[in-house]
Amino acid sequence: MKNVLIAVSAAIVFLLFGFVGGIWLTHSMTSRRPMPLNKMPTSAAHQRQKIAGTEKKPKILYWWDPMLGPSSISSKPGVSAMGMKLVPVYAPRHGMASGGVVINPVIEQDMGVQTAVARFGPLIQTIRTVGYLRRAAPQITRVVLRISGYVGHLYAATNGQSIHAGETILTLYSPKLLTDEREMLSAYHLWQSARGTGDQAATTVELRLFHALANRLINLGVPASEVRRIVLTNHGIKYLPFSSPASGEVTHILIRQRSYVQRDQPLMEITNLSSLWIDAHVYDDQMAWVKTGDTMHVVPNSLPGRVLRTRVKFISPSVNRVSHTVIVRGDLPNTDADLRPGMTATVYIKSRVHKAAILIPRDAVIETGTRNVVFIAEGHGHFHPVNVNVGLPAEHGMVEILSGIEPRQRVVTSGEFLINVESQMRSAEHDFLSAKQTSAPKRDNVAAAPTTRPMP
Repeated sequence: MKNVLIAVSAAIVFLLFGFVGGIWLTHSMTSRRPMPLNKMPTSAAHQRQKIAGTEKKPKILYWWDPMLGPSSISSKPGVSAMGMKLVPVYAPRHGMASGGVVINPVIEQDMGVQTAVARFGPLIQTIRTVGYLRRAAPQITRVVLRISGYVGHLYAATNGQSIHAGETILTLYSPKLLTDEREMLSAYHLWQSARGTGDQAATTVELRLFHALANRLINLGVPASEVRRIVLTNHGIKYLPFSSPASGEVTHILIRQRSYVQRDQPLMEITNLSSLWIDAHVYDDQMAWVKTGDTMHVVPNSLPGRVLRTRVKFISPSVNRVSHTVIVRGDLPNTDADLRPGMTATVYIKSRVHKAAILIPRDAVIETGTRNVVFIAEGHGHFHPVNVNVGLPAEHGMVEILSGIEPRQRVVTSGEFLINVESQMRSAEHDFLSAKQTSAPKRDNVAAAPTTRPMP
């Protein structure tokens, strides 16, 4: 009996342990079973994937034909005037700077965008123009006679002939001069007679008369050497020689051999070529740069490699109506006689207008006809257009900015036209969307009244 009870108790304990172990094993296996997909918790990574999947399909703003530009913008798909299918334009994922444009850095690099910094500097300009060598007016001597007569022999008979001061240019027969010669010889003989008699008073009077008649011949243009020759030979000269008053080149001969000339009649001109004028022709829109005293560097085309330096001595007060140029003149020494009137030269006029001005590259300015636009690079692909007032051009491709840009601002010098197109597209897009929103019907906040059916 006792053994039976022990066996029954052991069986009960075994069954109890088996039941408890089965429950524990079932609970353990159930806790490790995967949950259904529809009941899985949503993680942050899944949320980002969901958002990224949503961003891959941005909102379509409008349709357009890139070949026609903003004029082809449409609110619905279709065909453009060129027969091309309209392309959708999606809403940008990045914000734009107010009044500007934002460009992806990769696209910015493909566009070849280059920038430069606006800086303070001296406003210097070098004007390059053409110049012509000509005779200097102060070096031109006009030859005239102080008495009328007949030309016996004309020695200076060819234009361009070189002559030195004191050389004979012509001989002249004049009845008046011949009479003065005879009177001078008579006074000379009377002076010699008075000296022989020892009359001091008569000697002084006759000497003064002789000197007066001799000086009259000299004052009429007869060389003093010829007057002495007349006295020494005691014989008048029928054709008296007249010498050149200056050295230089004979030009503008107005008389001929054996011709009659009158008193004060111009006979010829003698130009001294020891110095010449260089007349540079400067356009009227460049005259704001030029002033008296500016340095001129002259490179004669006949003397390559040789640079002559002078300064601006004269600026013409008038403008040539045909070429719209102003004559800017300087003096050039010609001691070696290498320069000749009529030669051409390249002239460089270097001038400084302001000691300090805001300067930017000329390539940064976009001229629209009515205004000048410059794009300012604000960094991180942001570009902002500003209107500027352009001043005078400077050397090295720079230009003065009067207003619109501050020093140390960075401006776009290359690729600005592509940025301008992008800016116009953004402006056209803004106008299109604004007009679309304005034309959309407004929704009333009041609930619509229920409709009633007609009675049967």
